[in-house]
Amino acid sequence: MRIASDWTTGPAKWSAAILLAAASMAGMAWSLSGNRKPVTVTHAARTPAARPADPNKEAPPVTPPAPIAVAATPDTPPEPAESTVTIAPPTAHHVNLNTATQAELELLPGIGPAMAKRILEYRSTHGKFTSVDQLDSVKGIGAKTMAKLRPLVSVD
Repeated sequence: MRIASDWTTGPAKWSAAILLAAASMAGMAWSLSGNRKPVTVTHAARTPAARPADPNKEAPPVTPPAPIAVAATPDTPPEPAESTVTIAPPTAHHVNLNTATQAELELLPGIGPAMAKRILEYRSTHGKFTSVDQLDSVKGIGAKTMAKLRPLVSVD
């Protein structure tokens, strides 16, 4: 009496593993591509039915099964609309020209490390600012920069 072999051992196991791997790869490729066209998966694995009954006989040639078509179902949810995220530039801080550090001055629009140093040098040379308009006396600060800075600075 011959006992039927378990499908989880031998060639049947490997056929199933190859088929499932191919289907998984096709599914991942299909979902990543965003394509909604059918994807065809083919395989040439031997099935248990193709094994010869007599181990001394040669197995007949195996023809691969028909391709498996995977298509989107009608109840597939639509793709989410592409969203646009707008990142606003950091908001400028209100800065007191008489107490500001270099780092605080660099937060102001148009003021980099070199310009912040010039403002600090001007303050140490000429004393505290008495008016925001005095900032125009610092080398490199013109009318355009003053227009940007005027609402953001004070001389408390």
